[in-house]
Amino acid sequence: MATSRHLRALNEGAALRHLLAEGRLTRGDLRELTGFSKPTASEMLRSLVGSGLAVVTGHETGRPGPNAEIYAPNPDAAHVAGISVGPSGVAVEVSDLTGQTRQQFTVDVIERALSSLSVQHIQLAVPGSYDPASGEIRHIDLPGWSGPGVADRLRALAGCPLDVDNDVNLAAVAEREYQNGPFTLLWLDAGLGLAIDLGGELLRGASGGAGEIGYLPVGTGALQDMLGGTATDGLPIVEVARRVATALVAIVAVLDPPRIVLAGRLARRGGEELRRAVEAELSGRPFAVPVALSHVDGDPVLRGAVSAALTAVRHRLIQGESPALGGHGTNANKADPDARGGNTGPGPGGSLAGGWEYEQRVTRGENA
Repeated sequence: MATSRHLRALNEGAALRHLLAEGRLTRGDLRELTGFSKPTASEMLRSLVGSGLAVVTGHETGRPGPNAEIYAPNPDAAHVAGISVGPSGVAVEVSDLTGQTRQQFTVDVIERALSSLSVQHIQLAVPGSYDPASGEIRHIDLPGWSGPGVADRLRALAGCPLDVDNDVNLAAVAEREYQNGPFTLLWLDAGLGLAIDLGGELLRGASGGAGEIGYLPVGTGALQDMLGGTATDGLPIVEVARRVATALVAIVAVLDPPRIVLAGRLARRGGEELRRAVEAELSGRPFAVPVALSHVDGDPVLRGAVSAALTAVRHRLIQGESPALGGHGTNANKADPDARGGNTGPGPGGSLAGGWEYEQRVTRGENA
């Protein structure tokens, strides 16, 4: 039997969920969305303000009766960070509870990134696969990153919840905003990868290795040799499209996805001309499927990492948990955007090298 305390927690969670989804609400809006009585709606909103999860941002005018207070999520109620590692460094983006970017910066090693943050959740993107059962990062070409225990030691350094996922999976998380239903994302860059989105859920496989298509055998080599690295440099679009279509035939034959999304540096460089050429190549083969280009601006991996971290911390808040402040910095919006330098302390297997160059629009390098 539900207690009054339990019912109150459920009501507060419902109020916060709608507030986060809508961005701003009046008491009347909340009543329409939830069916709460006037006293309950007022009490829930006052409670959210009192706990620091909501703020009053103004008053609604132009209606009969008293002006209604407008409530919004408190941006500073929680902060999250997305971190992406690659061959040339570590890219970090810090966001507040509303999804607004507070900081973007790069460092040379992961320890330096973790020591500069005071956030409630971190999502780490790695160019490899992650097995949550064993805690092991696999299929990764960065020194010190493979093997068991790496993720646990990073969590100890972070001092807050830290999730690990494949970078292409997180690119698909960012792409969801623009896709209606399931899709499969093919990452074409220095490294290759595949993300299989089943309509809001990612297919990761028994050990997190689903989508490591660079290892697929092609002729006497592997798909990575045909499409990854510099394999397509200088080739005409029609030849690049033929190679991409060759990879997609195997993928479509197994998965039968409703659409393919092309992403990564090669997809950006080829643009609409490459998309049309790939779709034309597939139309003459047994497994034709619509092909689209990624809609995500900037860096899709980092955007997806921040989105995943936000989802996690919002879920905890809606469940009534108070996420503990993590990290070793002074405040999430005081992280040093110009942080550079060497290892700040021992990490998994010593200093963990890895990262990427970060510009206004990131050009991504490696991927699993």
